[in-house]
Amino acid sequence: MGKKKMKRLAELYAPIICFHSKEKYFPCSIEYFIKYCSIWNGKKELQVRKRCLKLPSDEKYKNISLKFNKKYKYGQTNEIYQNEIKNIPYYFYFYETKKSYRIVYIFIFPYNGSKTFNIKHVTFDIDKITEKLQKVHFPGNIFTRKWVNVKDLRITRNKVIIYSSKFCHRLQKNDKNISLFCWENIKNNKIYWNTSNIILIDKDTHWNKFPGRIGNDKNNKIPLYKSWYK
Repeated sequence: MGKKKMKRLAELYAPIICFHSKEKYFPCSIEYFIKYCSIWNGKKELQVRKRCLKLPSDEKYKNISLKFNKKYKYGQTNEIYQNEIKNIPYYFYFYETKKSYRIVYIFIFPYNGSKTFNIKHVTFDIDKITEKLQKVHFPGNIFTRKWVNVKDLRITRNKVIIYSSKFCHRLQKNDKNISLFCWENIKNNKIYWNTSNIILIDKDTHWNKFPGRIGNDKNNKIPLYKSWYK
């Protein structure tokens, strides 16, 4: 499939993300994260002047870590966030099964509680013949990850609403109280994120080939190294 059709379908089904009214940690672009990172080799910070925002893909950089070290400006107040949110992109990658197109929407958070650079994702399954949305997959552990039929999702203006739990950003199909996963009911002052800035991740995406670590979790990697990345 051509990139234009991928982009068309991704824009058509791009969900609305609903945040808790007391959320503190909002998403960012990969460029923003890289711009405000320090570069480390083991426990030594490298004094490198970044000439561009491209990340290297050579395996010799596998021991390099990028650590975010800036107080994030977005989300300090709901007002600031609402003004800036339209500029923050969704990322997506695309693959096919025998009967479906799969769009995996990827969201980057500079902070996720005490961790930096946290990736969240959700997968949309679209019928190849009708190009209609059939179901959505919500990630999680073995007890919570599952496919949800479109009829069981909340939809407004033909957009699926996905709820992000406070601080930890676990993505859910509704706002019911799931205290185990730090969810709280959302009643008023919901914060919505929906953008037309939707960016494809493919084999030419430089930051998705970076072999090193990113963020302050030693096991944190870019999507290419995630188990859910096809």
